[in-house]
Amino acid sequence: MTRFLRITVFIAVLFSSQLVVAQGYRLTQENINELIENKRFSKLGLGFQELRRDPSSIDKFIMKDGRLSFIATTRTDSNPRELMDQLVAAGMKDCVVLNDIVCGRMAPDQVTAMESIPALEFASLEYRPTLNVGVVDSEGDRSMLTDSIRTTLGFDGAGVKIGILSDAYNALGGADSSVLAGDLPGVGNPNGFDKSVVILKDLTTGSDEGRAMAELIHDVAPGAELFFYTAFDGLQDFAAGIRALDSVGCDVIVECKPAT
Repeated sequence: MTRFLRITVFIAVLFSSQLVVAQGYRLTQENINELIENKRFSKLGLGFQELRRDPSSIDKFIMKDGRLSFIATTRTDSNPRELMDQLVAAGMKDCVVLNDIVCGRMAPDQVTAMESIPALEFASLEYRPTLNVGVVDSEGDRSMLTDSIRTTLGFDGAGVKIGILSDAYNALGGADSSVLAGDLPGVGNPNGFDKSVVILKDLTTGSDEGRAMAELIHDVAPGAELFFYTAFDGLQDFAAGIRALDSVGCDVIVECKPAT
């Protein structure tokens, strides 16, 4: 089987090379330099390479206190604890081991230092998640027939705790207005649902997609208790958010996945 694969690959390469010659294609010096650079930095994922080519792309990545969030895997001849120690020695901060993956934060000028870590197999920067947010009227309540369930059976989510993970909840400052409009539970809700959303951790900047999610959930299960934890502070904190929501007794934990 291995011999067959090698022959197949050889034929494919030969055929490809003939096409290149026939088309008269030649690599530019820029192409060559990029290939050399990518080979040199083969330990680092596309995020690192994108940042090195275009420093202005830094806003695409998760950053806290001037440091970029990253995840890293260990070479087979090493172990995660050794990798973490080497990263810390090289100046990386907030490094922890989660299920054999090392998470941490690094200054933008430490890219070269990351490449030289002996125990490192591969590292990737954490991109900011994509958001789904907008001013729309939800038809989910009716399409799922939960409005009929509340009317005929009296089930409104009372006794259920629901945890929400997203970017921010009240960075834009509109949560109180949503409560008064009946879109969210809390003091002043006109429908009597006066248990406010419990904010375990929020961000001061963001789109408030988390609040939009809470409003959708409140439409479907207005009697449920809602809890929020930001998911935009890196993989390490995302995991901490799940544990935090679980520790306060959430029966359901939701995180918004972008539509494709």
